[in-house]
Amino acid sequence: MTRPAFDSIREIPIRSDQEVLELVGGLVGSAIRRQLWLMLLDPGSRPLPLVLPCAIPRRPRRGDDARFARFVADLVDECDASAWIVGYERPGDSRLTAADRAWAITLGDAARTSGRRMRGPVMVHDRGARWMAVDDLLGAGTRSEP
Repeated sequence: MTRPAFDSIREIPIRSDQEVLELVGGLVGSAIRRQLWLMLLDPGSRPLPLVLPCAIPRRPRRGDDARFARFVADLVDECDASAWIVGYERPGDSRLTAADRAWAITLGDAARTSGRRMRGPVMVHDRGARWMAVDDLLGAGTRSEP
């Protein structure tokens, strides 16, 4: 997959989950390290010229949801964004682990606490990107960790 240049996507509204998946997958590519990618959408649902990679530990720590909620609320408000998109990058295959589910739940809690609309999460793995659906978070289609 060729990474899009920002100029080629800045006027294209990102409205569907499929478009969110394609945006994150196209910008991030394949997984190299464990991190979050934050992107913002303007009031017309177009990408803002800001992409923030954030290194993260294997599992979220206690209170990360509250800290992340404050950060996201400030970021979204400061940039006059209508929503934030989160990509969760980690090396490995596309099957979700307990650590992946923990991060998705933490991000969902942060979105609810912040009161700002989150799109995703999208997981970026070795071979591309996948949506992290509610069924995934409940344990369907997962593997155990060593």
